[in-house]
Amino acid sequence: MGWCHGRKILLGIASTVTKDDLLGQLNRFGLEHYFPEKFILGGEVNKEDKLKELVVLFGVSPDTIFYVGDLPSDVLAAKAVGVSSVGIWRREKAKQRLLDQQPDYLFTSLRELKFIVN
Repeated sequence: MGWCHGRKILLGIASTVTKDDLLGQLNRFGLEHYFPEKFILGGEVNKEDKLKELVVLFGVSPDTIFYVGDLPSDVLAAKAVGVSSVGIWRREKAKQRLLDQQPDYLFTSLRELKFIVN
């Protein structure tokens, strides 16, 4: 539970969406077994604090974590905590906004994450 495809890749979520809504979305997409509930942090607490909490929960160094998001604030939160940032853009305007924050990686799809975790 919590390991990605038998590899030592822990998955967590830090979002402003409520935890109940996140759990519902994971169940709808059949992804609930990838995310242990204790690693799902939702609600109004700011992203930086959630990322700091995930670092502690994972028990790893911040530089071993990738934070994936589609907002400039996601990139800024990752940088503030010392985790690697992955920006996902779907529209050209969003791409430039993410580029302005200088994410460590910039992709058009979550599928591209395989290039950095393999």
